[in-house]
Amino acid sequence: MRTKIDLLVDVGLATLVTTIGVFLPPLVALLLHIDETGRTESRTTEILGALTALAGVCVAAWWMFQRLQVRYSRPEARKISIAFALSAPISLGISLPLAQLPGGYADLWLGPHFALVGAVVGTFVMATLISFGFCEFALYISKLSHSEVASLPESTPPAPPPPADAPPANRD
Repeated sequence: MRTKIDLLVDVGLATLVTTIGVFLPPLVALLLHIDETGRTESRTTEILGALTALAGVCVAAWWMFQRLQVRYSRPEARKISIAFALSAPISLGISLPLAQLPGGYADLWLGPHFALVGAVVGTFVMATLISFGFCEFALYISKLSHSEVASLPESTPPAPPPPADAPPANRD
């Protein structure tokens, strides 16, 4: 049970890096007052956002691989990290549209200044849980395939064929 909690914490920290990587470019563009009506600035912001999100996922997967090697074997840590790297864009794609719900509730209950905070926290929580599910499934498959290989009987070489000059077997 402790390893699942540790895995959830590791996935949560890696998801925090990817969530920051997704939300950072729009915040920087907002702080620098980049005009979104011009084609050059808009295209630059989109490219910067995509590169930052991709870099966040890559850094998080690498960091997660390094951290997981303490508790898991190298192949298991690699499989979990690959599962995270593949599931992070999927989980962010699911959680970003749904972030309006916690953002709206934060706006309703705490005021309009907390709407963005609610959206970021909602994105982080949903993406963490989705990515954790993918990583846990990858670990389960890894352990399942390892246990099946270990439980297979040792193969014995097949019996040699009978010599060509031997009489045919009696079929009575």
